[in-house]
Amino acid sequence: MAIETAGQQKYANLTAKRIKSLQTGMIVWISLLCLALICSFDNIMLAAIIGCVGIVLAVLNTKARKEFNRKLDRVKDKEEFYRQLAAPDVLELKEEQLLIAKDYVIVVDADVWIYDLHHMEKVEVGKQGNVKKTLFLTEPNGKRHAILSTTKGDGRQEAFDQVYYRLHDRLAV
Repeated sequence: MAIETAGQQKYANLTAKRIKSLQTGMIVWISLLCLALICSFDNIMLAAIIGCVGIVLAVLNTKARKEFNRKLDRVKDKEEFYRQLAAPDVLELKEEQLLIAKDYVIVVDADVWIYDLHHMEKVEVGKQGNVKKTLFLTEPNGKRHAILSTTKGDGRQEAFDQVYYRLHDRLAV
């Protein structure tokens, strides 16, 4: 897909690390399968082991790439989604890999998560003693999605509060 708008560019920038990780995984499994082919001329047992590992990694990587591509497919109006990502009122916290648009929250960690705020009932704070706080988006059925955490003294409390108040205002009835 060619990047045509500022919103598409912002999404591409936000997901670049995940895309790079998936591409690296693909390079690894292709390399293992090539190595298995080369080993098959000398040591069939080693070739079989390396080939099996390569096949397992290929399946896992292909599944992960398909799931990554489906994330964006779940967004009904992509044009509006990209417009919101480029809007001046978007809250983007680069260090936390978090973006909050009018109707969407995007979280990037080991994977990419796109949450439609129309499908969320509330925002909640979970506390673990006096040490750690986690911010959750909660669906009407009670399913919770952790979007941001902070621990005492980590310097992320201001960002945590900023995200909480933005989402609290958006989800307040």
